Amino acid sequence: MNLNYSKQLFRYRKNKYLAIVLVITIYIAFQGSYIPHFCLLEEILHLKCSFCGLTHSFEELFQGNIVNAIKINYMSVGILLFFLLKETLNQFGKTKNIPMLENTFILFCLIQFIDSNIFS
Repeated sequence: MNLNYSKQLFRYRKNKYLAIVLVITIYIAFQGSYIPHFCLLEEILHLKCSFCGLTHSFEELFQGNIVNAIKINYMSVGILLFFLLKETLNQFGKTKNIPMLENTFILFCLIQFIDSNIFS
């Protein structure tokens, strides 16, 4: 019984990033993306986080307006690439490269944070 549970848990962990991308895609495809805007970072510190405008950016991205999506928040493309690359690395057993990918993603988040608060 424990072996069966272990196999199911391994299968879940292996495919969870692909599932996240699929859920986001379905959610946006059915235009269920109205979410009231509330960001604690913006409310308390008056700073925009790296993910402000991400829902709108995803809408533009999935409608084929890649340039508009990048103008709104380029992290939408970065998040998709991050999850797809991470899933690809997991599938091919290249897990030693995942920490480098995660550090690169954090760097892009930091760049987006600086860009949205200083240069905008």
